[in-house]
Amino acid sequence: MAITRQCVWCSAPFTANRQHAKFCGNTCTVAWYRYKKANLDWLTSKEAFEVLSNMAREGRHPNPLFAPEHRAIKELEADVYAKASEALSTYNSFLEKVIEYGQEEEHTN
Repeated sequence: MAITRQCVWCSAPFTANRQHAKFCGNTCTVAWYRYKKANLDWLTSKEAFEVLSNMAREGRHPNPLFAPEHRAIKELEADVYAKASEALSTYNSFLEKVIEYGQEEEHTN
């Protein structure tokens, strides 16, 4: 029974194999528990998750790499990279056709 969820730590979507899964992988699980131990050890896990959820709603996150602005920049970078790759592919196809045309012209002369 796979369920699509959002990771509590990095906000990435993931497919959960368990009903109560909160993290997308081991890296996020370890990062969360290290943060909790260093800063929120006096809270229960449920209370700590509530603190994290409130921080996310306010646009803050204990790990600045996962702040909404940073995620937006990463998504923009990925989009630019995809479009640049597409443009490069189109350009390479065009060059191949030009070369083929040039070789055909040489054979006809």
